Amino acid sequence: MKAKKEQAQKPTAGTAVGAKYRARCNQLGDTEREKLGDEFLKLYYGRPVQAARRR
Repeated sequence: MKAKKEQAQKPTAGTAVGAKYRARCNQLGDTEREKLGDEFLKLYYGRPVQAARRR
């Protein structure tokens, strides 16, 4: 039996942008994160997007 090859998952545009934001936020110090407050969480985790609806 042949082993199944794992498909390489390419990052989508949303995950690539999110990764950039998280990398940028990881460089912030604790005081800068506290100053940003909720904005830091929005930058780090992004805005939740609703799944596409089928008709």
